[in-house]
Amino acid sequence: LLASCQALDLIKPLKVNKALLSIHERVRSVSPYMGEDRSLSSDIREVSKLIKNGELISILEDQGTYLE
Repeated sequence: LLASCQALDLIKPLKVNKALLSIHERVRSVSPYMGEDRSLSSDIREVSKLIKNGELISILEDQGTYLE
């Protein structure tokens, strides 16, 4: 997930759909863009919380995207 968000940052100005943009924004709120090498342990911990508490799934569902 962190690598995907980094990739989305690197392909700008190309755009993604609204659901992916919402996920990207939420992940970036706890894990900023990696302009330089740094430890990702706290980022992984924070993004794991978003996954475990279902927040990312809720964001997708609010956008009309459902996972099976």
